Amino acid sequence: MSLLEVSDLSVSYGSVVAVRRVGLSVAKGELLALLGPNGAGKTSLLSAIAGLIAPTEGSIRFRDKDITGVAAHRLAPRGLRLVPESRALFPHMTTAENLRLGAGRMARDDFDKSLESIIETFPVLGERQRQLAGTLSGGEQQMLSIARALIAGPDLLILDEPSMGLAPIVVSEIMATLAQLRDQGLAVLVAEQNARAVLPVADSAALMVRGSITLSGAPDTLEERLSADGYLGTSSSSDSDSG
Repeated sequence: MSLLEVSDLSVSYGSVVAVRRVGLSVAKGELLALLGPNGAGKTSLLSAIAGLIAPTEGSIRFRDKDITGVAAHRLAPRGLRLVPESRALFPHMTTAENLRLGAGRMARDDFDKSLESIIETFPVLGERQRQLAGTLSGGEQQMLSIARALIAGPDLLILDEPSMGLAPIVVSEIMATLAQLRDQGLAVLVAEQNARAVLPVADSAALMVRGSITLSGAPDTLEERLSADGYLGTSSSSDSDSG
């Protein structure tokens, strides 16, 4: 059974249609890669799923309940968390303080246990707990953004362009971590331009172009099609940091 089920979803900004009747599903323990170039509508789709914007038509079901149009602050406690492209950290707060904010109303003992698990997944964050988030490297900030989303133990993790601006070695580490989380039973939906980075760890994939999903299926099948069509997205190495 799918944990997330999106059916005929559309998103418009005035007369501009950003997402056109998109359907997709993600099961527990599945990593779905949503591929597509910049401007394809991936962020609008993720924003609608996460409750940041309201869709103009269609439906979204999460854990077999209709969540269409439910606001983000109500979805997070239900187990759906978004890691935005901007990372949305509080730069003048420490790593530990950012993580505590992600925990919401979690009891202190539960938070401490969850923090231990987070540090096992991202050891560098354990070393940076007292460091201001704004002084972390780009890779460490991305890890912190993911960790903050994970701290409350979500069922579905949604990530928007997690490889953006990062060095290849850091991107590989991030993708390996997402695969590890998937193997632990987490459902993961990743929107990425960098197809080469995400396809090796994905269970399924879909290509989004001009607001519509034009191709979906097994990662190796999509990789063959994308290669034949001359499209295999990569992150910009010239803008990437060292970690």
